[in-house]
Amino acid sequence: MGLQSLTSLEKSEKVFVDSNILIYHLTQDELYGELSRNFLKRIEEGELSGYTSPVVVSEVLFMFIKAWIMGHKGIAPGKIIHYLKRNPQVLGEIDLSKPIELVSTLEVLPTTEETISHSYAYISKYHLLPNDAINLSLIRKNGIRNLVTQDSDFNDVDIVGVWNLKIHGGK
Repeated sequence: MGLQSLTSLEKSEKVFVDSNILIYHLTQDELYGELSRNFLKRIEEGELSGYTSPVVVSEVLFMFIKAWIMGHKGIAPGKIIHYLKRNPQVLGEIDLSKPIELVSTLEVLPTTEETISHSYAYISKYHLLPNDAINLSLIRKNGIRNLVTQDSDFNDVDIVGVWNLKIHGGK
């Protein structure tokens, strides 16, 4: 199916939203924040049906927590895990309402043993890391034909349409 521009995604389509799209929106990314917001607004307004996974939710929450700690505590990215292990109470200071509200606009698909079993083949066939392979397995199991991501690891996946915020000429 190949990589496609998100602007040409037709109304009423089911789309699986990868973590990077949500993170760009939440962190107001300079390059992709507005494009992510515009895309997610289409889901919020019911133009598209949005889906995601527990893996994506975990990734989004963790990246949001990391960004908050870097911004509010001045901790370097490579030291955040160590900092959190020594200061777990800091998690109580973080307002998670924004990522929770954002994720609530999507249907979170359940991961099953079957999903995990099928993901193993995608690791080998498409050279995906485990989280991406699990997401691809969920997409296939639930009959979703569209994946929205900026993750170039999906560029060679030919069993779903891979939609991108910007293509080739963009960054």
